[in-house]
Amino acid sequence: MTRRALDALVRMSCTDDLGRTRHELGEFPEAEVASLIECARAHGVEAWLAACAPAVDGPWSELSTQRGRFLAARARALTEAQAFGARLDAMGCPWAVLKGLAISQTAYPRPDLRHALDLDILIPPARFEEVVRSAVASGYGLLDVNWPLLAERMPGQLRLRSPNGTLIDLHWSALNQRRQRDHFDVSTEHLLASATALSGPALRVLAPADQLVHAALHATLAGANRLLWLVDVDRIVRTGPDWDQVVARARAASVGLPVSVTLRRARVTLGTAVSDAVLRRLAAGRAWPGLQRVVDSRGVLAPDPSRPAVAPAFARSSQRDARTSLVAFLRHGLSWVRSGAPRSRPAASWLDPGSDTSALHPVADASARAVVEHVYTDVDPVLWDAAELSVRAQLAYLGRDGGH
Repeated sequence: MTRRALDALVRMSCTDDLGRTRHELGEFPEAEVASLIECARAHGVEAWLAACAPAVDGPWSELSTQRGRFLAARARALTEAQAFGARLDAMGCPWAVLKGLAISQTAYPRPDLRHALDLDILIPPARFEEVVRSAVASGYGLLDVNWPLLAERMPGQLRLRSPNGTLIDLHWSALNQRRQRDHFDVSTEHLLASATALSGPALRVLAPADQLVHAALHATLAGANRLLWLVDVDRIVRTGPDWDQVVARARAASVGLPVSVTLRRARVTLGTAVSDAVLRRLAAGRAWPGLQRVVDSRGVLAPDPSRPAVAPAFARSSQRDARTSLVAFLRHGLSWVRSGAPRSRPAASWLDPGSDTSALHPVADASARAVVEHVYTDVDPVLWDAAELSVRAQLAYLGRDGGH
């Protein structure tokens, strides 16, 4: 993977002119095409590259094969999302599709330019057990089955495999890790109450402001150092979100500061149209943005985003305010000093069914399973109905400042 390859992918992601991209790729040195494909795969934009590949043979033949797989996977995911959504509607259960499939439908110039490995669906915590057991009884395979480990970690989702082979991340929270839910105030109930139905495919997705906040937050907590995450945010911004609502929703959930991190990086990398005033309102201060300018001056995107670096560590350190963020960032720094290098990401044992530290490793425990599935949070009905109120009224109810 090379810097030249990454720069070509950035240019590709900035334009809707696929013909122009195809022409530029046709002039890309054949000897470097393999590096370009590898870089696109590492940064999550291989589907876009495959759609613009200038040939179906030679060094581009790998992308030609992948293109068919991407289209088939997308068709299965879309069919499953509609079928699972119809199931939830029949149960009277609120729902919304999150992340990849939803963003591709609402923000990308063509939905097939954005590939997602799985289908993310959000439902209320109080309905989680009922929906999981109904799905399993209907032939869906439950993949996460290490119940003592799951009860200890309490992820915000369980993974299912649908009868058509689609992987489903069934969420009761938009935040998967317990520590993230402790830091931030992201309300599943609010997200679902303001979700909207698409006029094309029968899908429910987050409201535009919520979708941008969630995409930016997810990117920051993951390191904000993959091109796909920045492109997602850039493409949502191009749809013209109401910035007052974006700021209000982010600050009500105490995620304004981390949301500002990814938006700044998208602006620097892709020219995303977000103003200094919006970034200041989100960050609610100058300390963290100032430190970000120093960190990001060394570069945000690298050809290989999996390599340990300061930029992703900085992003993942972002908390609800600058002081706690700085403490988290210093903690990263101390670990680097002790080890002599930035820490690499944890080993992938979580995804290895043969490891007893994996959620996929079967460990039967009825009481632990009950704890994991029976997730219930008391919901103030006034807060649930707040989606029908103006943003300012919501913030007044929550006792927060709208940032004006």
